[in-house]
Amino acid sequence: MITANVEPVLRHTGLSQAPLSHAQQRLWFIDAADPGAATYNVPLLMRWLEPLDPAALSAALTAVADRHAVLRTRYHLVEGQPVQEVTQSVTVRLDVVDLTGDPNPEDRLHAEAAAAACEPFDLAGGIPVRCRVWRGVPGGDAALITFHHIAIDGWSLSVFFADLEEAYGAVLAGRPVEWAEPEIRYIDFAVWDREVTGGDAARNRLTARAAELRPYASPLVLGLGEARRGGAPTRQGGQVVFEVGDPLRADVHGLAARLRVTPFVVLLAAYQEVLRRWSGRSEFLVGTVTANRPHPATEKLVGFFVNTVPLRCAPRAEDSFSALCGEVRKEAFRSLTHQLIPFDQLSAEIGGNGPLVQVGFALQNMPAWDSVRPRWGAPVQLPTGTAKFDLLLILEERPDAIVGTVEYADDLYSSDLAVEFAGHFQVLLAAAVANPDQRVCHLPLTRREPDLVPPCVLVGPVSDLAGARAAMIGGAA
Repeated sequence: MITANVEPVLRHTGLSQAPLSHAQQRLWFIDAADPGAATYNVPLLMRWLEPLDPAALSAALTAVADRHAVLRTRYHLVEGQPVQEVTQSVTVRLDVVDLTGDPNPEDRLHAEAAAAACEPFDLAGGIPVRCRVWRGVPGGDAALITFHHIAIDGWSLSVFFADLEEAYGAVLAGRPVEWAEPEIRYIDFAVWDREVTGGDAARNRLTARAAELRPYASPLVLGLGEARRGGAPTRQGGQVVFEVGDPLRADVHGLAARLRVTPFVVLLAAYQEVLRRWSGRSEFLVGTVTANRPHPATEKLVGFFVNTVPLRCAPRAEDSFSALCGEVRKEAFRSLTHQLIPFDQLSAEIGGNGPLVQVGFALQNMPAWDSVRPRWGAPVQLPTGTAKFDLLLILEERPDAIVGTVEYADDLYSSDLAVEFAGHFQVLLAAAVANPDQRVCHLPLTRREPDLVPPCVLVGPVSDLAGARAAMIGGAA
């Protein structure tokens, strides 16, 4: 008897309780290991362009949570295993602070918003979204909507804010909030996610990919980071923000078009060469973040779909930058076939004492929130004083610039080092797009004079770097 290999179908299950998706489970275990941490808080501060109506905003948030069940889902243990359970209905309540007459309303707003951004979530006892409002601020009323990442990702934000705008306008106008029933819910995706990662075929893919990555999987440490860390790693961290404006942003897109690659490839190639210089390593892994929305029905859903996909990096010092882009393109394309492999399964398969990847890269170019009548300015994500990787470079595409953020673990790296790293990335990127046929080892990292290279940074061909780094770390010991 021959049995057909039927691919699991993503469909509406009608379930109110199910296991977590693989992506959610990883965050749940992190939260369980370090309860009270704000590492995966997503705090978004919005300044209103008109007087804010707290009652209407509460009703609108409740309507959006009614549409997107993941925003009214709790996470708890059943027979020793984490499950998600959809609550039938919730009311999203607001904490309202009136700053009318306060002598320093802006200072108080920013101080209170920074503190609220770091307040922990109780994933078992509450829903993964909350809101605080400040009224009477001369610069405009403000609202801080904070999510736990287990319920939302970057792609989801445009969906969420479009629905919130529609619901808020309807409530103000006294109209009912009416939407078509979603084709699926996030819990349905979680069930599908578990189905597609089971079975022999999925196991074979996992084993093959782990074998490809294992030779690259030793820890990647930059500069003197290894000498700084003493004791167990923490998740405390900081951020350095910079901007890649025109004409460099336009040059990146121009080079990508000429090489028939994406801007992601050009930016990641530059990042890899900076990492090679700072680490003295010619082979390493970088964790990239993929949207992982495998079906059109998921594109209009709020939820946590992203997966961390490790990429093999092997920048060769004597290659041109164009050639490096070609190699990065091949690996990035191959990684698309592996984006459904859960990161936690891959990490377990490869093994090791620490995390599979220490350094991350993310290019955020998700669909923008297209407002019909904007009632608030662009939401700003507040820092939480935490770090998801030892070092993470986040680049966000905007119409006139690329905004970069270097997020770093402060038990390994300092803010001065992060500033230096961000500067090196921009200098090398500019030189690379200006002369993509130049060997990458000759691309400058700094605009300083040659004899003023900053400490803890290795410059030169790959053959020179290993010994130089060993001497540098030995001298710091």
